Amino acid sequence: MLAHSASRLAKAAQHGDALDHAIHDAGFRAVTVSEKHSGFGGDMADASVILEEFGRGDVCETTVLNAVICAPLLEAAGRADLLDGIIAGTRHVAFALYEPGHGYQTTPEAVRAEGTTLSGSKCAVIGGDDASDFIVTACDEIGAPALFLLSATAPGLTRHSYAMTDARGAADIRFETAVAERLDLDAAAQIRDAADRGALAVASEAQGIMTAALDITIEHLKTRHQFGKPLSKFQVLQARCADMAIALEQARSGLMAALDAPDPASVSAAKVLSDKAALIVGEGAVQLHGAIGITEEHRIGLLFRRLTAGRSMFGDSRYHLT
Repeated sequence: MLAHSASRLAKAAQHGDALDHAIHDAGFRAVTVSEKHSGFGGDMADASVILEEFGRGDVCETTVLNAVICAPLLEAAGRADLLDGIIAGTRHVAFALYEPGHGYQTTPEAVRAEGTTLSGSKCAVIGGDDASDFIVTACDEIGAPALFLLSATAPGLTRHSYAMTDARGAADIRFETAVAERLDLDAAAQIRDAADRGALAVASEAQGIMTAALDITIEHLKTRHQFGKPLSKFQVLQARCADMAIALEQARSGLMAALDAPDPASVSAAKVLSDKAALIVGEGAVQLHGAIGITEEHRIGLLFRRLTAGRSMFGDSRYHLT
């Protein structure tokens, strides 16, 4: 049973050839790349549809998430060569944003740049475990934020890879006089926009995850019997499902509003509503399933882990409410 449960969790986060080919054939990594660079020229609303289905279908991987975040940065910086690699799946660029001891602060302080030489640390880099390249936020000589690009194999860069709660890969990175390329961008604005894209991407995934969790829970209540009748006949359990459905729709409304008119306030509102719904739906699904709902062998256990991990990605509710 334990072997089976571990394989279920690992399978959701696998980067196997079949998954990579399916993502490539569908062009998911190209959704936010402009047509002049062989992309689809889509926006976050287009990416949201894909990421929601990833959540609903237990596709727990990082290359599409990072493409949504990083491709616009690379395109703005004129690095079409990397865009080709991202679309083809031969390059995986991860966004190194957060720093140890600085919470969800997006203004870089712990990583310092002297010219094009980086020193310092980044933490919780999503997809950093198998990234080929990193876009790194850093503080330059005059204290201004800057963006740098460097290979994962660059001298002076070391990384510690690990699995997140949902088995998705991440990494902590340390730079010891690592030489990088500075991207010619309005760094402050681009960093804010990239973090907002990350928050909307996670909220989009959560929509699919919560929808799947609610559907599975309702089906469970219809088929599980107690005291001679289905659990779905008990009014208190019906009310609990109603609360879950209401929270899900509130989160969807917030996400749609942010996708329609993205700005820092609407993005924060969408993430707060998503995190609130994730707690209501996730805990409700587990509790209505009973003890098996928290185990890794049951799909609800995996969905709960994904919702829990998502609540801590690209700012939690406390951060977005301040």
